[in-house]
Amino acid sequence: MKIIYQDILPEQIPGITTEYTLLWSLLEGHAKKVVRPDTEIKLSHVDKMAKYETLPFFERLNDLQIVSKIIDSEREGFDAAVISCINDPGLQEARGVVDISVTAGFESALIIAQMLGKHFACVAISPRVLPVARHNLAVYGFEEKFIKNRPIRYFDLDFKYFMEFIKGKDDRLLEEFSKVALTCIEDGADVIIPAHGYLGPAFSMRGVNTVGETKVPIVDGNAAALKLAEVMVELRRVIGLTKSKAPISPYRTPPREVVDRFRKDFGI
Repeated sequence: MKIIYQDILPEQIPGITTEYTLLWSLLEGHAKKVVRPDTEIKLSHVDKMAKYETLPFFERLNDLQIVSKIIDSEREGFDAAVISCINDPGLQEARGVVDISVTAGFESALIIAQMLGKHFACVAISPRVLPVARHNLAVYGFEEKFIKNRPIRYFDLDFKYFMEFIKGKDDRLLEEFSKVALTCIEDGADVIIPAHGYLGPAFSMRGVNTVGETKVPIVDGNAAALKLAEVMVELRRVIGLTKSKAPISPYRTPPREVVDRFRKDFGI
C-alpha cells in the first residue's frame, strides 16, 4: 500500500529551513509509527504557499496546489492520500477529482472522537483558525456533539516552544495547550481535538494522549487520517467499497481528459 502524505507547506522556507527539517522528520517518524510496516508513506510538499491569515481567497489558492499534488499522486500509483492539516484544505475538492481515498485530520479526528466520548472540544493555536474550524464543523454535521459554550478555543502558539517541545527540551507548549483544554473539560468536554496538524503528531511522539491526569483523550487527527486511509484502501481491495459516483454525489469523478483540460487552461 502506498500513501501520499500531503503537507500544506513548501519543503524549503527561506530563513527557517533548518527548523522545518525537524518538522518534516517529526511527520515522517510519526507516520511510520502509525501505519502498518508494509505501508509506504511519501511526504509531499506544495511548491509555494499563499500565507496571509486564513482568509478564504488565500486558502483556496493553497487548496488548488494540494489537490493538484493529489491528482498527480494518483497517477503515480498511490493508493490513498492524507492531507496533513486540521483545516482539511482541499479535502472535498480532491475527493471529487480522484478515485483513490482521501482523508484529512479534522474529519478523521471527528470520526474517531465519537467512538471515545460524547462531548467534544477543539483547542486551536490561533484565533485565525476559528472561522475555518467552525465552518468545517457545520459542513461535517458534528456541531451537536461539541460542548455549547465556546467549543473551539485557542492559545497563541509560539513556534520556538513548539520546536523545543519536539526536541524534548521544553514543555511550555503542552502547558499552554493543557490550560485551555482544562477549561473545555470544566465545561463538559470528554474528548479534546488539537486544531493544528502538527500538534497531534508532536503529542503522540512525546507519549501525550490525555489532558494531564483527567483521563480525557487527546485525538491525534493525523494518526486518525493515516489509519483511516489504510482502512479505506483495504475495504476497497477486500469488498470493493468506494466513494459514491451517483449523479447527485459531489464526489463523482469527472473524465481524466476534462480534468487535464481545465488544469491546463487555468495553469494549475
